[in-house]
Amino acid sequence: EKSDKDRLIATFKEEERRLSGEIKTQERKSQQINVAIESIITAEIDAKRRAAEERALKAREATERLAEQKIKTDRKRKKQETVTTAFEEKPVEKPKRETVLTESSENLSLSSDFRGNKGKLPAPALGSIVRGFGKQNVIDRVTAVNNGIDIRTAPNAEVRAVFGGTVSIVSSIAGLGNIILLQHGNYYTVYSNLSSVSVKKGDTVWIHQIIGRAGENTSTKEPEVHFEVWLEKTHLNPMSWLER
Repeated sequence: EKSDKDRLIATFKEEERRLSGEIKTQERKSQQINVAIESIITAEIDAKRRAAEERALKAREATERLAEQKIKTDRKRKKQETVTTAFEEKPVEKPKRETVLTESSENLSLSSDFRGNKGKLPAPALGSIVRGFGKQNVIDRVTAVNNGIDIRTAPNAEVRAVFGGTVSIVSSIAGLGNIILLQHGNYYTVYSNLSSVSVKKGDTVWIHQIIGRAGENTSTKEPEVHFEVWLEKTHLNPMSWLER
């Protein structure tokens, strides 16, 4: 009995080591996608800021041109009205620099629409949630951090956009399948572990539109979809955004 018990304990410890190794591998892969997504989002934020600065610069230049034109018109009018009396020119005040807005009106509107649908978004795939958001207890003394949720679904199940937006990236990472990043103003949704995709970068997508198909979890061999929600570079709990 003692020998059987020792063998059973050894088996459990071996299984724990195996699961721990798989979790660490999965976390490394998840870190890869996090770094990739953060770099993409940072680049897009910088691009939006540069575009906003360019818009503000053009608006300033246009305002200054109008001001200079007005000054010239006023000078010409005064010269015509005044024949013998010289007038003293007042110093010209240049328009004040306006605050640079980092968001276009369209981007702000889309962010507001997405935020207004919190708790009402449809699920990206039909199935059951097998891993939630945040720190997860896998087995004793073994935990894993999940930046999104994992949905167990049917093989090759349809994966749909949870909201209208623009495709920011379509890529793939070994062990995480194909990845799609959709932008909804300042918000982003991530769909990974896809076996195939049906959109490309720059495409405009609508809510419920099919964007890909579910892939297989390399560890469990079950069909799963990984889903995340970001506010710029901040992870959000997808469960707070999806309709119950």
